[in-house]
Amino acid sequence: KTELLAILRRLAPQWDALAYGSRLTADHHEGSDLDIVLRHPSEPSARFPAIGPLREALGESNIPILIDVHDWASLPAAFQAEIEKRHVKL
Repeated sequence: KTELLAILRRLAPQWDALAYGSRLTADHHEGSDLDIVLRHPSEPSARFPAIGPLREALGESNIPILIDVHDWASLPAAFQAEIEKRHVKL
């Protein structure tokens, strides 16, 4: 968790990182990925400009699980509503 937070602070310091999906429920299994979405706190429709470098840094990290990163602004409104129902701010 420490390495994940350090990467997020370095590459997305002004953005909210929200974890969602099966890793937050009893439905996950050992191979489940961690789903994260980046959302600007004051401009949710703003696109996250460094999604590629962030994905690369996470892929090169020592974090023992796969992390799938998304941009809030590119998700459909219905999916955003589902994430709003159950997420954890990192």
